[in-house]
Amino acid sequence: MAPQARRAGTALETEETLAAIVLADSFTQKLRPVTLERPKMLLPLVNTPMLDYTLEWLAINEVQEVYVFVCAHAELVQAHLETAGWTTSRKFRLHVVVSTNCVSVGEALRVMDGQDVIKSDFVLVAGDVVSNMRLSGAVTAHRARRAADKAAILTMVVRGGLTAGHVRRLGDTPTVAVLDPASQRLLKFEDRDDAPAGAGDTTPARRRRRHACLVDAHFFGERDIVQVS
Repeated sequence: MAPQARRAGTALETEETLAAIVLADSFTQKLRPVTLERPKMLLPLVNTPMLDYTLEWLAINEVQEVYVFVCAHAELVQAHLETAGWTTSRKFRLHVVVSTNCVSVGEALRVMDGQDVIKSDFVLVAGDVVSNMRLSGAVTAHRARRAADKAAILTMVVRGGLTAGHVRRLGDTPTVAVLDPASQRLLKFEDRDDAPAGAGDTTPARRRRRHACLVDAHFFGERDIVQVS
């Protein structure tokens, strides 16, 4: 959303609203036939739909505008948001965006871009994220990086320190990330295979840092981003 002005004493300060896009669709069929009648984001974890954990986490991090993007089982997701009280919550302003024709994250983001409702930095997160991470560090780092380099439009948050076995038990595919240690620029990010760490990029080896067994946490982007994670 557009920056909001507020008066503090005699000085007029500008506060940028932090928004989030929650993808309430996994765009996969990994959990079929379980998800034939209920979307993954509404499957219970300790008797609580996973979508509720994601929304509560955003509220704790003081996100003010939340756009829940719904594709499959749109009626069920909308009904849950209403009965659970999220549509009338004072924690943030919640908007439901329905598009039943999307088959990928990229298409979902193109729909959101076409609606022109995101005006500044935003958090992009899957609707089944269970986390207690504080977003303030990622937000601060992203804005500082973008202030120094206008081409830095995306900050990806990943969880490291996992073995390949741990990642597979979580249901994910082990990945490899190659970073420039000086700028932290992401040079390579892909599913783990037998390719050498630097394959596909021309950065000198001494400037590459390889991180294996990461889990993509699907987080932070800026309005001009076209496709994230």
